[in-house]
Amino acid sequence: MELRIRKRSAAEYYENFLSWDVERQAAELTHRTPEFWERIGGEKALETFHDAAEKVPAYKKFLAENGIDHREVVSLDDFKKVPPVNKENYLRRYPLHELCWDGALTKMNVISVSSGTSGKPFFWPRDIWQEHEVDHYYELTLRYLFGAHEKKTLILVAFAMGMYIAGPFTFASCLRIAEKGYPISIATPSNDIEAILKVVQDLSGEFDQVIIGGYPPLVRDIIDSGVRAGIDWKEKNTKLFFGGESFSEKWRNYILSLINGGSSLDSAVNMYGTADAALLGIETPTSISLRKVAAADPKSLKEIFNSERLPSVLSYNPLLNYFETTESGNLLFTSSSGVPLIRYSIGDVGGTVSYDNAMRVVSENSDLFQEYEKRDIDWKLPLVYLFGRDDFTVVLYGANVYPENIKEALDDPRINHLVSGKFILSKGDRRDLSPYLDLKIEMAQGIKPERSMVNLIKRAVVETIRSHNSEYNFIHETIKKKAEPRIRLEEYGSKDFKFGIKHRWVNA
Repeated sequence: MELRIRKRSAAEYYENFLSWDVERQAAELTHRTPEFWERIGGEKALETFHDAAEKVPAYKKFLAENGIDHREVVSLDDFKKVPPVNKENYLRRYPLHELCWDGALTKMNVISVSSGTSGKPFFWPRDIWQEHEVDHYYELTLRYLFGAHEKKTLILVAFAMGMYIAGPFTFASCLRIAEKGYPISIATPSNDIEAILKVVQDLSGEFDQVIIGGYPPLVRDIIDSGVRAGIDWKEKNTKLFFGGESFSEKWRNYILSLINGGSSLDSAVNMYGTADAALLGIETPTSISLRKVAAADPKSLKEIFNSERLPSVLSYNPLLNYFETTESGNLLFTSSSGVPLIRYSIGDVGGTVSYDNAMRVVSENSDLFQEYEKRDIDWKLPLVYLFGRDDFTVVLYGANVYPENIKEALDDPRINHLVSGKFILSKGDRRDLSPYLDLKIEMAQGIKPERSMVNLIKRAVVETIRSHNSEYNFIHETIKKKAEPRIRLEEYGSKDFKFGIKHRWVNA
């Protein structure tokens, strides 16, 4: 496989994409060894590093300030000694144009903006090369997981539009794939639930399947609202893809029970997307299978991910994005994007798992492995896992309480029909100044908060956190009820839960 050559014109690359043989690519993903993908990814990372050192003014300055001569970096071991970059030490220190290839912002085709959930929004320019790299991910997903090459497909882009990356990126990518001859029609209602349901009710009868892409909490609102409106998602042969954050396997199972689009390994899939570098990874039957094993077995969870928290797990192509993990557990990646990022620390905590190790774990679960084999998708790609950012936690008496703990609790079958799944976790002080967990929870649409629900929800929350978080369990055994959260139930759509670009789960 050739490494990407930036000297080709965008027109040439566009023509190449339209004639790109996805079946050949899928065959390479299947028949090339895991070692091949790791090796070629390392070669590409080194090539990107040297290109950026010569052609990106800001990175040239960054290396000089750190005493690095890029010509002396000749191996991956050398490369791993190059200082990582992040927003503070690199992106915000130089003018935007100096961060681009050849210092030319005007050569970038599209400019997006980050959502600003962790600080000030940042502009992210990108070129047509990066657009088409993502097209490859999307085409593999649409063809091999959703069968969109042979089914008349209505795609609803429910990600935010405007200058945010997910909506416009998804629309543009799906449109280019449709231009290759896929029987795809695309609507872009963004996060307007009423408009989404109107499209489904009026148009879906003309299609073999409906695919909805969006932020997980919004997609759940769409599915639940559709059920209340009388939409039979199963009859629509509904499939889903998500981006923006993680969810529990209980949540996935709940959604699948409503849409029943097919196998639990390919009907509702997550994507690792970011404004910083577009699409970094996608869920595949391999990654979903590994995650299901870990979710069902605390011992496996600890062995695989060295944590009690269930991370997102996704397959990635090292040729497009090369991942590393620091000793402190932070993810780094190298990506040849519009703003090339070399050993970039995005702030996510996680790591990587080899394909061979993933399949060893999955093969030991006979029932899941049988379902996996039925899918006939065996791409030999490595996996990346991420927990999200450490600053999105609340600390109570030294115990870290994570949003994943609360999400898992609210997906409990005893209460998931009562709540929307959205919450805000924070820490307050009692009159004696001792701390307590404050948990504000949004009810499901049409459900009125009642006092009797508080104790039921609190019981589910406390039991789940204790079983998934040994730090909290220890604290609970020590201080008993003082460790239990104060539960506040809010009606659906109240002020704190009005849908924006992303919901903020923690006010720490």
